[in-house]
Amino acid sequence: MKKFFILFFLVFLTGCYQVKKTYFINPDGKGKVIIDAVLPVVSLNLNQNNSEKPDFEEKVKEIIEKSKGVDGWKDIKWEETEEGKLHFTGVAYFSDINSLKIGKIGILNPEMKKVNGEYLLTIRMEKGKKKKEKKKISQEEINKIVEKEKKNYFQMKSLLIGFFTDLKEEDVFYLPGKIEKISNFKKISENTASIEIKGEKILKVIDDIMKD
Repeated sequence: MKKFFILFFLVFLTGCYQVKKTYFINPDGKGKVIIDAVLPVVSLNLNQNNSEKPDFEEKVKEIIEKSKGVDGWKDIKWEETEEGKLHFTGVAYFSDINSLKIGKIGILNPEMKKVNGEYLLTIRMEKGKKKKEKKKISQEEINKIVEKEKKNYFQMKSLLIGFFTDLKEEDVFYLPGKIEKISNFKKISENTASIEIKGEKILKVIDDIMKD
């Protein structure tokens, strides 16, 4: 249950986005990723004047500065959509896909390693900051926390539906060799695969867990 709540709140806080990342990966792990993302530009500062226009240039700067493992950028473009969101596109070049993290765009991160002479591509979820170790709590306390979170969830459900409806992330991978085995990915061609998450599917999973 603990792992579920971490994932749930992570997705909730990064909701209302549509992201597509297309990776072209070389055998040595180097390559490029083409990013096409529509993102909300909001402030969590409750004291901020809501009528103030979002700073899209600052958001673009933040994406670039908070990216990790990027050797260089190309063809960066952005615009404001009719809904007031940021539409960001660009190409990021990398030397090691395992060190790559595109700043605050999506929660899926690829890793590639060589196992028994074959390449293995996996996806990991974005990790939050490491928390300090907490004291152990009793099962009774855990049950109370779970019940409280269930009530909070059902009270917020109508709001969450709006958040999750627009959430979509798709990663496409052009790989340096023929795909021999595949699991959880969708095979597009002999060397191309994709993986996708959608908000409505996540919401259904949360619903099922909360009803247990």
